[in-house]
Amino acid sequence: MPRSSRLDPWFDRRSDALNSLLLDWARLGLQDNDRASAELLSTYLENQLFDDVRIIDTPTTAPAVFGQRNRAGAEGVNVLVVGLHDVPWLDGGSADDIRLDGNGLIGPGIASRFAPLLAHTEAYLGLTDEAEGTPAINLMVLAIDSLSLGTNQISTIVAAAELGNVDVIVAAPSVAWDLRAPTITLGARGELLVEIIASTGRDLQINTFAAATRNPLQFLTSTLADLRDKNGRITIPGFYNRAAPPNRAERDALSRDGYDPARWLVGTGSSVLVGGPPPLERASAWPSVDVVSINAGSGHRVRSQTIPGSASATVSISLVVDQRNSEVEASLRNWLDSRAVSGVDLALNVIAASEPYRVDRETPWVVCQARAAKRVFNRSPIPVLGGGTPGLAEISEAVGAPMLFSGIASPASFLDTEHERLSTDRFRLGLSLVAETFEQFAKRAARG
Repeated sequence: MPRSSRLDPWFDRRSDALNSLLLDWARLGLQDNDRASAELLSTYLENQLFDDVRIIDTPTTAPAVFGQRNRAGAEGVNVLVVGLHDVPWLDGGSADDIRLDGNGLIGPGIASRFAPLLAHTEAYLGLTDEAEGTPAINLMVLAIDSLSLGTNQISTIVAAAELGNVDVIVAAPSVAWDLRAPTITLGARGELLVEIIASTGRDLQINTFAAATRNPLQFLTSTLADLRDKNGRITIPGFYNRAAPPNRAERDALSRDGYDPARWLVGTGSSVLVGGPPPLERASAWPSVDVVSINAGSGHRVRSQTIPGSASATVSISLVVDQRNSEVEASLRNWLDSRAVSGVDLALNVIAASEPYRVDRETPWVVCQARAAKRVFNRSPIPVLGGGTPGLAEISEAVGAPMLFSGIASPASFLDTEHERLSTDRFRLGLSLVAETFEQFAKRAARG
């Protein structure tokens, strides 16, 4: 069992206010206002006496939010916490989907987006309160809109924030793989998010045109099915050329000390693939191609009476270290061109693209994070190669500092669904782990 945190009294004093803030944030998803969540976060930071709180407008996406508290002085570690402030839009959702019950909070994005950001700021505030106003680190907070990920906006936002010196970056919206055992996430898979469109023209009445014309929806679904062969292997030419599998040491670490690398699936309701590598290795260190949505028809349709004139699918391609988005995109375009048939136009639009990222396990800041996890859980954490939010690591390149991953939500929290849940115990534990991590950062700085 995790050990008790000395910040428990702080959390107990703040829990009602934090629950109220999280519910207010989640309900913003029912509004058509992409600035409201930025304003809510900036108000929270100002109320907590952060300095230089600013809303940073971007040319094409929702704004970012920046704030800082430099109370540790020039000798303190400069920590940048990055997160997401926007609320996931829930198709067909209502206020009833967002609530507090006896076990915690329920609402899309609560556990995976806003609560992790609050856990990091509140851990810092609790440590500051305990130290009578002089914490051991300096904290900067940068929260962006998720639609900025995989675009050219990250470098613009970082430049506008005028961050100054940053020693280490902590990414708050990351997967905490198992609620019952400590894990430490070492990276994020890259993502190539694309839209594939097949079109023949306009919608046609089925009774008149059935069997006399091509159906772009059927053509598209057949194309999507061929993205994998009968053994599940991805068929895009050259896709695996740079995709090196985990080495023996990385694989062995997933089952260290008797840990079951399939245990994180308990309670998720997922349909597990049988055979091959264990699920934790698949989910964190293997590339993948996944169809996430399909739409058909041009405009409003009498759905059962027409052959759609067009069909589109959103496809997410997960990439691992050394794979490159530009190369995979080029291969996918060539593969689609090879499947072209007369009378059907195939097009590919890139929605977002981000490169994979991995931090060295022996980086001193990662060692601090692992030491913190061991102190909280009384056992060494399991190192997992992926689990960070794709695209956030671009901030590491823009800032020139290593990025760590420090989420509080597990897959059993039903992430990015209407049932997403954050238990009070998990929130408390997340705050405790973050506080211990910050203290380990400070101890490392003191040792020089």
